[in-house]
Amino acid sequence: MVAEGTDLQFLFKMLNPKVKVPTADTIHTGILSIFSEEQDRMRQKLQKMLGKISFTLDAWTSRNQLPFLGITAHWIDSDWNLCSTLIDFQLLSGPHSGENLKAAFEASCQTFGIMTKVHNVS
Repeated sequence: MVAEGTDLQFLFKMLNPKVKVPTADTIHTGILSIFSEEQDRMRQKLQKMLGKISFTLDAWTSRNQLPFLGITAHWIDSDWNLCSTLIDFQLLSGPHSGENLKAAFEASCQTFGIMTKVHNVS
C-alpha cells in the first residue's frame, strides 16, 4: 500500500517529524464512514422532497469490458431551484440490456427509499 510505504513515510517525516501517517485501513474506514453519512443525508433529503424526481441513466463499458451505470436524480426544490446529484454508480450484472438497467435502477431507488417519487409510465 502506498500510504504504508517506507519511502512515503520517510518523506512525510522529513517534511514534518511529528506527522502520523494513517494506515490504509484507517483511510478506508474513514472514506466508508463519510460515504455512508453522505448517502444517509441525501436519502433523507430526497425522501422529504415534495413532488417527483426525474432521472438520467448513463451506461458504458470500461476498457477492460466491465459494464457500469451512473444514475443522476433531478428535482426542483421548494425555492424553484433545479437540483441534481449522482445517487449511484455501480457495476452492472451483465450487459446493458433493458432488464439489467431496470433492475439496477430499481435497486438504487429502493436503497434511497424513493420509489414512490418515481413516475410509472406503464
